[in-house]
Formats: sequence, structure tokens, C-alpha cells
Amino acid sequence: MKITKGQKSHFRFIQDSQSGTGGDLVHLDKILEKNSEFLLWFVDNLTPLDVKNMYQFHREKNTLATIATRKYRKEETGYAIVENGIVVEFREKPTIKLEMAECLGIYILNSKILKIIKSKKDKRKEMNLSYDILQPLSKEGKISAYDIGKNPWIDVDSPGRVEREKELVNTIIKKLQG
Repeated sequence: MKITKGQKSHFRFIQDSQSGTGGDLVHLDKILEKNSEFLLWFVDNLTPLDVKNMYQFHREKNTLATIATRKYRKEETGYAIVENGIVVEFREKPTIKLEMAECLGIYILNSKILKIIKSKKDKRKEMNLSYDILQPLSKEGKISAYDIGKNPWIDVDSPGRVEREKELVNTIIKKLQG
């Protein structure tokens, strides 16, 4: 998302302090307006996501949370097509369609989520955002999924991964600058 003159952006970095991926979000309660939305982007996720489109999608769906997802993934390894125990074709690092949508660690959340976290936080030391908070809400139809399509994405979990996937990282950075 490009910020133009007159628009304000506020960034807060929250470090997990043994409270899990959901527990530390309660600290945002003091700075967010009631019934507002905020973007939660785990720093190890790199993708040229169009945040404006995701936010518009979130507003149209009128849900408490929207998760960036993808159904296509470019594999890091090659594959063999096998028929009756015989390799009939090789596919080098193909893009495959996933059976289930992969969650990418990028969310637009309504501040009402913070009340839900607070109500459960007293009972638990560590809280996982996806399983403890969003999973029950998904059963009520309150979570939407924003598919990034075939846009590239990488979990930047280590310097070695970045080095191995240098071409992909450079492609994403170019798209972000675009």
C-alpha cells in the first residue's frame, strides 16, 4: 500500500512475551478506538500483499477478522509423476494448487477481538490467535479469507532460507516497490 500525502500510518511492534500469538495483542486495547480495525502482520511473512484490497474485502465481508490465505504454492523441490511405479515425468519446482487454503500470518482484525482475548487471557498463560481465538469464531462465520492468488509469499524464518530463496525474495521486493 502506498501512503500518499495527508494519510497517516501508525506502526506498533509487539514482541511475544510468552503470551502466545494472541496474548500480547491486549496491549493494543489502550491505543485502538472501539470497533476499529487494525492490520496484524507477523514479521516473518514477506509478500507483495495489496493491503487496500484486503481491507476493502474485509469491510465487504463484515467479519471480525480476515486472514490472508493462498491456494497456490511454488514448491522448493522438484517432483516426479509416477505411474505404476515408473517415473513418467519430472516437474522442477512446480506451482501446485493446495487442497486447503494456507494461512499466511497476515490479518485484519476488528478491535472486538481484543475483548475476546482479554476474557480468555485470565484463564491461560499462553494464547494462540488462530486456534484459541479465531477457530471458535470461524464456526460462527465471523472470519473471512482473503486469497492472495498466485502472488509470491515466503516465510522468512532464517537467513539460510532467504539465501536459498534469494530470487523469490528479490521478486517480492521488486513487486513491493512497484
